[in-house]
Amino acid sequence: GVHVHSMTPEEAYHARRGTDWSYEEVYGRLRDAGLDTAPGTAAEILVDEVREVICPGKITTDDWLAAMEGAMAAGVGTTATIMYGHVENEMHRAIHLKRVRDLQDRTGEITEFVPLSFVHENTPLYKHGVVDGGASDAEDELMIAVSRLFFDNIDNIQSSWVKYGNAKGLKLLNCGANDFMGTILSEEITKRAGGSYGEFRSVDDYVDMIDAIGRQPVER
Repeated sequence: GVHVHSMTPEEAYHARRGTDWSYEEVYGRLRDAGLDTAPGTAAEILVDEVREVICPGKITTDDWLAAMEGAMAAGVGTTATIMYGHVENEMHRAIHLKRVRDLQDRTGEITEFVPLSFVHENTPLYKHGVVDGGASDAEDELMIAVSRLFFDNIDNIQSSWVKYGNAKGLKLLNCGANDFMGTILSEEITKRAGGSYGEFRSVDDYVDMIDAIGRQPVER
């Protein structure tokens, strides 16, 4: 009775190594084993000149897109993400959004877009002086607002309270987001990077917070 949301494009890339399987076959086998949907993480910025700086060991833009298309061809729905606020500029963000929108035009199975603001404090990029901070509050608000306007083909835009905190996360629900992120039992990535916001939120907490800003809480 549990919906299994797992196996990123990066993990599918590793699953293919040493085989002649396509991404569609990888995700088809995972679907047959019980996978329901896949997270479109490991996207970071879908521009290889940026990826070569921030994640040189990860899959390329083309592989990420191919993995996503393979998942959806196998009947596995996905989300899509962006991680912004590090070495990229506005042009790179725009290219990323366009590549995700084009992907959705081809597939139609992306259920949600998830902007992830870069948490810098404990990262090698910050410690080595490659970046001097993360995105500003104004950039976070613009990312949500522009995503809502630009994605005429994706229904849901997420405000990640683990990244933004409670007050700012709720504010972003009034900037174009309509999803306040799920309940997390163990969040490691943001915490290890220096994030200071919590890991767990009960359904009652969600209801109280969303009611407080005059929005209607709905579980999807």
